[in-house]
Amino acid sequence: MYRNLSFLLFALFLFAGLSADAQLNKDFGHWYTLGFGKDINERWDVSVYQELRTENNGTSIGRTFTQFAVDYEVQRWFRLGLNYRFILNKRSDESFGHRHRIMGDVQFRKYHQRWRFIYRNRTQWEVRTWNYTREYGFSPAWDNRNTIKIDYRINRKFRPFCSFDLRFLLRDARIPGVTDIDRTRFVGGVDIDLPGYRRFSLFVLLSRNWNIPEPDQIFVVGAEFSFGSARPAIMN
Repeated sequence: MYRNLSFLLFALFLFAGLSADAQLNKDFGHWYTLGFGKDINERWDVSVYQELRTENNGTSIGRTFTQFAVDYEVQRWFRLGLNYRFILNKRSDESFGHRHRIMGDVQFRKYHQRWRFIYRNRTQWEVRTWNYTREYGFSPAWDNRNTIKIDYRINRKFRPFCSFDLRFLLRDARIPGVTDIDRTRFVGGVDIDLPGYRRFSLFVLLSRNWNIPEPDQIFVVGAEFSFGSARPAIMN
């Protein structure tokens, strides 16, 4: 059963790439993430992440953000999280606009032998400020994200994984009255556990927008290094 679920996610990842519409605005980029976490006690931990994303086939910076997070482990299988993300997002005029995002997470985990199954529901609120028009820039956008991740521990060091993320638009003043799926994201990679609560991850990612006039699709090769504590398994 678990092998079939893993294979299904991998097949969906391949299908999304092979069936992509030729009219999409396609791009390639790199994502680099550095994270530090600190366990306050057995239930609470805090962390900070810095991420850099490139675009235009990896030749220019498209986005960078700093994220602060607090997580509470209710039970081994159930976690709650609160995150704040400050985003610098490149605009069409080459300037960088400021975005502020607050995210609330509910995460469930299931363990079976060497398998781990994770479901995260994230509700996020985002407002655009500096370098955005006041007409829409200061109107918050609401989204709900549903992420499923499956990983398998080969040994104490290597844990390959795959995940699928589905984002629903709840409210956005730029497109009033629209509530629909607006993005899917497929990820496959491997987590490498290192001594001293350090982890290095390599992954490939395919992200696509939906239900907009000119949808974007980006293929990403990324790397993440984190240290300090055992953070939850889903970052982006």
